Amino acid sequence: MVSHTCILSEEQLQCSICQHMFTNPVCIPCGHTFCLSCISDYWDGRQQEQCPNCKEVFLVRPRLSVNVFVTKLINRLRRSGLDNVVQICEQPVSEPHSTTTGLTAGRTLLLLCILAVAVGYAAHVFQDTAPSKLAEPCDQRTLTQEQEMENSKKLRDSFEGNMQKAVTNLDRKLDNLSKKVSVLLKNTLKIHTTKLGKVSEKETAAERKLKNIRQYEVDVTLDPDTAHPSLLLSSDGKQLWHGHTQQNLTNHPKRFDYCISVLGKEGFNSGSFYYEVQVKGKTNWDLGVVRESINRKGKIVLGPTNGYWTIWLRNDENYAALDMPTVPISLKNRPETVGVFVDYEEGLVSFYDGDSGGHIYSFTGLSFTETLYPYFSPGLSSGDKNSAPMIISRHVF
Repeated sequence: MVSHTCILSEEQLQCSICQHMFTNPVCIPCGHTFCLSCISDYWDGRQQEQCPNCKEVFLVRPRLSVNVFVTKLINRLRRSGLDNVVQICEQPVSEPHSTTTGLTAGRTLLLLCILAVAVGYAAHVFQDTAPSKLAEPCDQRTLTQEQEMENSKKLRDSFEGNMQKAVTNLDRKLDNLSKKVSVLLKNTLKIHTTKLGKVSEKETAAERKLKNIRQYEVDVTLDPDTAHPSLLLSSDGKQLWHGHTQQNLTNHPKRFDYCISVLGKEGFNSGSFYYEVQVKGKTNWDLGVVRESINRKGKIVLGPTNGYWTIWLRNDENYAALDMPTVPISLKNRPETVGVFVDYEEGLVSFYDGDSGGHIYSFTGLSFTETLYPYFSPGLSSGDKNSAPMIISRHVF
């Protein structure tokens, strides 16, 4: 069985002179095919008629014969719109990414295998009857002009006859194949477009949700009177991180003396509010809201019954909501920014990915009676593993 290449090559569909798809393809006695205008112009500029490919010289300008098979193939490609697909095939194949049409160059090449088999089979049919094999080679110097013309006519007639047989055998198969490829391309385009549309719809919904929530964004700053002595705060009250030594601070009644924590200055006792915190590069952190009367001295157990509605990250991969009981959280994407939304009247505390808008966790069915404060804990620095700061971010609308 003849082995066929799975891609339509330039030699099969393109003129070697102009390097474009054939226009009015004609065949010369040596068996090579060119555009009619290309080979005519090529010979007009030379003193002798010679094949641009194999360099065979003809004593007289041969009569040009229409390459019936290539003509039919290109006409069918153009009628079915597949000539554009062939152009894609000729481009370098990049990594398979979704495009606006949902197709990749790799998928297109796979579909073109069907047509390539037909082309390869056609070449196999008439490869043994090409003009170069229809007559014994002879010394062209001994040929008279009359003999040359007679031999050329015999070669042309024989070649055209065999080409016509090949075209007749493949005509119906090629027609069916081109229709099947067109259907496959349309179906593939429809499937990918549908999938892309669904993904875009989900992303748009998440972004729209986040945009609606951000209308309740408030300006939050850190309260140094509540900060644990080993916490370092930026001068603008927007960043915090764990220091290696404790500072000599006054023992303020609002200060955390055991847990590495700090509260926001601003308290809220009605309506809705939202704020975002960057946690990029951190392996441990706590974040949420607390009621004003929480215990701030000694060891503290985070949980709703103690007035804490928080989530945390531990060991760089374990997310959890400090509910009763603790709820492990599985996230597809690691959030670099976490948003905290509170609806005081509805009794709702929700957490979101501040970049994608994805929902992380919600405490629901709550009943607030005290002022609520934002709560932060950057965790121990653990050398350089968790030294990145927590940063309160703000969007300006």
